[in-house]
Amino acid sequence: MKTSIRIMAILLLAIAVSLLSFSACGQAQVNAVEDDIKLEETASKEVSKKSTEEPVIPAEVKDITPEEVYTDMISEDPSYYILDVRTQEEYDQGHIEGSDLIPVSMLEENISEIPVGVPIVVYCKSGGRSASAARMLVEKGFSQVYDMGGISEWISAGFPVVTD
Repeated sequence: MKTSIRIMAILLLAIAVSLLSFSACGQAQVNAVEDDIKLEETASKEVSKKSTEEPVIPAEVKDITPEEVYTDMISEDPSYYILDVRTQEEYDQGHIEGSDLIPVSMLEENISEIPVGVPIVVYCKSGGRSASAARMLVEKGFSQVYDMGGISEWISAGFPVVTD
């Protein structure tokens, strides 16, 4: 009889411990659900706040042909800025009239020399440095950046160059 009482006591104790454990797990699950609800409410507020703001469209580099630069910009629109990113020696051998020279290796430290709010046409010898420089300008916040590629295409098209 004492053995059966002991077994009953042990069973009751095991049941009590199980109930307490279950109760603690249940409370943890309730807390987790409440945290999830708070996170969803915060995210929802952020989304509705952003939906009332004007969307930000990131600027991107636009490709432009030498023909478009010559006919649309140089001949028609004097508000453009032409940037040659080659070396001084290359520039002296021949460049587009009115272009400014800032070698790509010095562009970041001379970024303040670039006018803001006007279309910027970037070129180099064959297109590699101009692409790199144009991306840098966009990353620095310039929004109207055109990559013409290389002056070799300009010359092949028969457009004039100035030599120093």
